Amino acid sequence: MSDGEPHKLDSTESLIESLHATRHKRSIVINPDYLDDEELLAKAVTVAEETSGRLTEKKVDIAEQRLEVDKTVALIRALATQQKLALQGCYSVLSKGDKRASTGQAYEAYLAICDKEQAHPLTQRRFSDIIGFLDLYGLINARVISKGRYGSTRDISGSLNLEVIRHLLEGKI
Repeated sequence: MSDGEPHKLDSTESLIESLHATRHKRSIVINPDYLDDEELLAKAVTVAEETSGRLTEKKVDIAEQRLEVDKTVALIRALATQQKLALQGCYSVLSKGDKRASTGQAYEAYLAICDKEQAHPLTQRRFSDIIGFLDLYGLINARVISKGRYGSTRDISGSLNLEVIRHLLEGKI
């Protein structure tokens, strides 16, 4: 290749660059958890192979959602037993139709799950610390609500994909 001749990209590099350029044109920020665009591209190619065999932006969007689910499931699997039981307690309350739950409601559900699983339950104070941890990692949303002289509670709402919640509550994760 001469100095004046442009570098020709192979099809994979070209697709990665066009994917990167397209996503930035659309002002979509790629999650920093994805080590690089190749991981997303590999997942998108898998999605395309499972369906029409053609790689489109829609397939890339589906792949991005699947990567997010895969990373969430991996994070949940890496949780300590008590953390996982606390997460199940939160989503157990939320799955009954409530959009929000208090720390007390989630703790009661956690106690029931511990009893069912024959696990030694933590104190409500330690449970509250775990709720903060789960919020920090984005597995739940927990907003602190001050009750004045009556103390404070956390207003817990869900942040996980419905499929992940279903697997969590069924004990498949």
